[in-house]
Amino acid sequence: MENRKIGEITIVKIPESVDNANAGAVETELVALIKGGVGKLACDLADNTYVSSAGLRAFMEAYNAIEEKGGKMAIFGLSEIVYEVFDITGFTDVFPIVADEQAALAALK
Repeated sequence: MENRKIGEITIVKIPESVDNANAGAVETELVALIKGGVGKLACDLADNTYVSSAGLRAFMEAYNAIEEKGGKMAIFGLSEIVYEVFDITGFTDVFPIVADEQAALAALK
C-alpha cells in the first residue's frame, strides 16, 4: 500500500479489494504505521470495490490502535456498495467516513 503525508496526516491508499487473502497484511501495515508514530490516519478507498468481514476487522484493529494512542482516523472515497457494508455493520458510527480527501483532512484537524 502506498502512503504519503500531508502535514501531520498520513494518507494510505487501500487496495482494490480487502479480503481474506490480504486483510492481515492491510491490518499489519496500518497498525505498524500507528505504532511507528502516526497519530492521524486517513484511509483512501477510492480504488476499493470490496471489503470482506476480514477487511472490516483490519480497519477496526487500526482504529483501536490509533484510539489507544489518542489519535484520529478517517476513511474516505467509499463506493456506494462499500459504504453500505460499513453502514450495515455500524462502522459509520465508529469513525468518520467522509466523501473525499479534503473532507478527511478537515475531519482529522
